[in-house]
Order: sequence, then structure tokens, then C-alpha cells
Amino acid sequence: MIDTSRRTSRRAPSRTDSVRSRSGSMLLLVLIIFAVGLILITSAMAITVSSRNRYYSASLDSQAGLTANSVAKTIANAIVAGDITDTQLEALTNSGKTVDITAATAATAAAGSAAGSNAIAPGLAGTSGSNTKATFSYYPDAATKTYILITVKTQLATASDNQSQTVSVLLKKKPVIPNTQFGSLITVGGGSTNDLMQMYVGANALGTNTTNYVVAHGSVMAASGGGQYFYSDMLFTDQLAASAGTTFYGNLIFYGNNASISTVTAGNGVHTVGGNILFLGDNASAASVFTDSSNNPTSVSGALGAGVYAEAKSGVGGGIYFKNNTLLSSANTDSAIKASVAMVVDNSSVVNFTHNYYTPSTAILRASASSTATYVPATTTTSYPYTAANESAAIVVTLRDLALKYSSSKVAAAVNRTIPSTTAAAFTEIGIAQQTGAQIVANASAVQISGSDLTTIGTKTFTGSAYYIDTSLPSTVSPTSGSEWMGSVTLNFDCTSTDITLYVIGGGTLQTGQGLIEFTRSSGTHIGRIILLDGSDILLNQNNYNTRNDTGIIGSYHTATGVGTCTTYVSFTTDGSGNVTNTYPPFLYIYGTGNNTVNACQYSTLEGFIGLYGPSGTVTLSNQPYFYGRLEATYVTYGGGTPAKVPYCPAPGDGSSGGTGSPSSYEIKGYINS
Repeated sequence: MIDTSRRTSRRAPSRTDSVRSRSGSMLLLVLIIFAVGLILITSAMAITVSSRNRYYSASLDSQAGLTANSVAKTIANAIVAGDITDTQLEALTNSGKTVDITAATAATAAAGSAAGSNAIAPGLAGTSGSNTKATFSYYPDAATKTYILITVKTQLATASDNQSQTVSVLLKKKPVIPNTQFGSLITVGGGSTNDLMQMYVGANALGTNTTNYVVAHGSVMAASGGGQYFYSDMLFTDQLAASAGTTFYGNLIFYGNNASISTVTAGNGVHTVGGNILFLGDNASAASVFTDSSNNPTSVSGALGAGVYAEAKSGVGGGIYFKNNTLLSSANTDSAIKASVAMVVDNSSVVNFTHNYYTPSTAILRASASSTATYVPATTTTSYPYTAANESAAIVVTLRDLALKYSSSKVAAAVNRTIPSTTAAAFTEIGIAQQTGAQIVANASAVQISGSDLTTIGTKTFTGSAYYIDTSLPSTVSPTSGSEWMGSVTLNFDCTSTDITLYVIGGGTLQTGQGLIEFTRSSGTHIGRIILLDGSDILLNQNNYNTRNDTGIIGSYHTATGVGTCTTYVSFTTDGSGNVTNTYPPFLYIYGTGNNTVNACQYSTLEGFIGLYGPSGTVTLSNQPYFYGRLEATYVTYGGGTPAKVPYCPAPGDGSSGGTGSPSSYEIKGYINS
């Protein structure tokens, strides 16, 4: 039997109990939501802080990078422009120097950072310790010196972090023109007699232009056809014969044992106004002041036209100097050689006068005891004495200093160098591998203009490194039919980013007519080259300026000023005396490799360093074209009409005579960010 008397009864939940249960649940939910919210807020704050820190770090990196890049490019550009000279650059590199780069002004420091703080990173206020440094070194090492490495590091120091960026620039020395090339304003000779006539050479150069001289190898006939005005110093290594119309305004230097004056000299003779005449031999028994028609040493026995005369002008010049040289004279001819100041006999020179008429009015000074100077009148022999006072005489000091200048290694290199006489030697001189026309066609790009394009092409710009013009093809800029460019046809070779070489092949003639070949650059130190293969020529036809076009070849910082209706003209700034004050070397080199001619005609423009090497090269300036540059060729001739003008032009690397920095021999090869 089941006992039901002890069963426990259960009470139904009351309304109060239900309310309490729901309240507890809500409290728990609120607590959970609050916790989740707190987590989310904390996470958001953490993300914000992290983002801000990343942004701040990135801004520092960006600022450091911009600063380092800017400084590296500024230094590199200053070097290329010559504001930092090669000498200074190499001194810094040789010593492995690290230099601080500082702000230009105090105002820069306050512009974006706290007063007194470093202004290397303008725009970011911060603590002290920010800096930018540049370190100069060789790469890959100091032994090979393949590159100069300039490493610029910008360090930005803040209270909480430290950021840096490094930018390096590599500089490499450009392949340079051999320093003997174009060492003189004109170098001629090596073949038959050079007839230099109807030319104005070296005018309006500043006294600081130390390479304003002409070197003449081989026999030279000066002005056989008329007026000749030399303002450059003239250096002769062989025989000079003068004729009518020759006037020398610089010094005349007869250099070496083979240099002499021909006894068939006529006309004005050898006459310098404001210059001196120097005979610089090595051996008095071999070096003779006068030679006969066969270049054999001889006594002077003719009138020599107006004689040999060094005339002072405004207290300058007027001396004749003999060093290790011999002068012999015979009866009645002493008037053939004279100086308005003094004749100085030095070293082992022998000067012997014999005459019947008068005692030379000019003093003869023996400047060394080993020299000999005699005057032999009809009945008496007098030896001019050596005295110690002679050595300190002003004219002796002047002439010895001048002789020392023209015996220097720099001048000797220019004088002793001769025009390369073979095609192989020509390519060696130019500094490139010898190539045939077929090889050039295979490796360079053609420059061709055909048919109606001759009048419609306008300006075509080339920026590659190598091109060629085949003068054997009728469709080139040099049509064999003889027609010329008739419109504004301009071939522009832009050397801003690279050296550019234009080959002329085919054995024909590149003519311009009313066309223009121009080599330009907006900045930098890259050069242009025109290389003529054997037998290829250039003819810059007369510019009739009826279309008012620049014509010819331009390869310098060119200013078109307008002469009449012709716009092509090289303009120079001059001082009150007409001396050129802002000349720059051209950046175009025109080379011949054998049997080439370059002929510039009236009103055409020809600019550049012109070296016609190999067998028989000839430069002709006809009826006064506008020429600016330097010349090296077997022959330099005048082609008729108005006398040719060859104004002073600095040698390669001489920079401007106006005081600006010379362009660097280094070029930028690239930047490295790290």
C-alpha cells in the first residue's frame, strides 16, 4: 500500500519571481554589450594610434627621402655645371671626406621647424639631431676608381622615433678629347706649302686666353695673295716666307731646329706690331734664323722685302730673342733684321753682323756668357760684351718668360703633335674603333629625307646615340642631283641626354643649301660628333638669306642676332675695347678620316672643333662665312671674296672666358636609393 499522507506539494511561480529573472538576464546582457563595446573602443583606439604612427613614420621616411634626393641631385648638378670643380671633387674623394650639408639661411631654419633647430628637413618641427651628410668615395674601390660615389644620408631625429634615408649618385669621367687635340686655335701643315692668306685670325681675345696661338707645320707662305692679319701668336716649326700684305700683331715663335725665315721673303717681310720675335732652337749648329729655298741654313744676303722687324706698340713688344740659334749676315744687309727695343742673344746663340753702312740703332744684349754677338764694320771687329746687368734687363726678363711659356709641356704637346696622316691613325686620334660604311649602316640609324620632304620636313629631332647620312643615295639630305634644301629644313641632334655621333658615308658631298644641321643641348656636358669617312665631304652653300633661315652647321651656344636679313650669326659680348668676354667652347666635333674637305661659303654658319685627319684634309672658308671653333687640317685655305675671320675660341675644357665655371669632365651615371 502506498502511503500518500507524506507527499510534498509544489507551489506555482509567482509574478514577482518572473520579474526578477528577466532583470538578471538584462543585466548580464548589458554587461556583455559593455564589455564588447569596451573591446571595440580599445581596438579602434589601438588601430588609430597604430595608423597615426605608421602615417607619421611614413611622413618621416618621405621627408627624409625627399631631402636626401634633393641634396644628391643638387650636388650632382653643381658638379656637372662646374660650380664644384673637378679639382675640388677629386680632393674630397681622395680624402674620403664626409661633409655636413647645411641650410642656406637662418630664415630657412625658422620656416618649418623650431627656432634654432636644424633646417635640413624644413617643414617638420622636432628635436635637435636631424642632419644631412654627404660622403665622397671611389667605387668599387680607391684602386680602380671606376666611379665617384657620393652618398647622401638624411637623418631625422624626433622625441619618439628615428628615421633615415640614403641616396647615392654615381659619377664617371667622360671619355675626353685627347688634350693635344685643338690645343691651338689653328694647326696646319704636314704636306706641301700652306698658303695662309686673306684671313683675320685670333682677334678680340682677352689677355687671359693663354691658348690663342696658331701652330704651322711644314712650309708656310703668308699672304701671297693679299692682306693677312694675325692677332694670335704664331708658332712655326718649319720655314716661313712672307709676302705683300702680311701683318702680325702677336708674337712670332720659330720653334725648333727646322724653323726659319726664307731668304726669298718679300713684300712687308716678317713684321710684328706690338709683338716679339723668338727663335727657340735646340742646337745653334743646326738651328738657323735664315734658310734658302731648299731649307738649308744660309747667311742673309737679300733685302727680304721690308725685312724682319719687331716693332713696339704702346710699350709692348719690340724685342727679338735668340736661344740656341745662329744668325749670319753678309755685306749691306743688316737693315734686313732689326728690333725697336733690343735683340737679346742667349744660351749658345751666335749672332754675327757684317755691314759697311751703319751701326745697328738697337741694343744687342748678350744675356749669357756662352752666347756670341759680333759687329763687323769695314775695318774693325767688335764683340758685344756679356755683362751681369744684361740678365736683369727688363727686355731680357720679358723675352725669357715668353720663351719659358712656349717651352712649357702644354705648349710643347700642342706644337710637337702633328696631323695624323693615315685613316687608322685618324680613328685612333678620334678615339673610336675604325669602321667601314657597311658596319656603320648595320649599327646606326639612317637620316633620310626624300622627295617633297625637302621643302616640308621643318625640324626633325634626333635623340639617339648614332646616325648616318649616305651621300651616295639621292634620297638623303645631300641629293646627288645637286639640288639643295629649299625650305626650312632643320636636322636637330639633341645632346642633352647623350653623346650623339653622325657619320657621313658614301664618298659624296653633304650639302646644306638653305638647310641647317644643329647640335643642341639644354644642359649637361654631352657632345656631338660628325665623322666623315674617307672621301666624304661637307659643303655649306652660300646663304642667300632670301628665306631668312639659319643655314650650315651649328654646334655651340648660338645667338642669332640678325645681320641684314640673315638670322645666322654668332654673337659675342665684348668689353669697351672690343675684347670677347663670354666665349664658350663648342660642343660639336667634326672629324675627317681621310681625303676630306669642309667648305663653308658666304653667310653660312660653321661652328665646332674641326679636325680633318688622315691623308690630305682641307678646310676652306669662302667669302667670309660665320665661323666659330678651332681648326686642324693639312690645309686651311681662303676661298676668295671677303677675307675669312677666325675669332678666338677657347680650347676644349677651357670653359668660358667670362668667369663662369668650366663644365665638368664627369657625368651622372645614375642614382641609388636605399
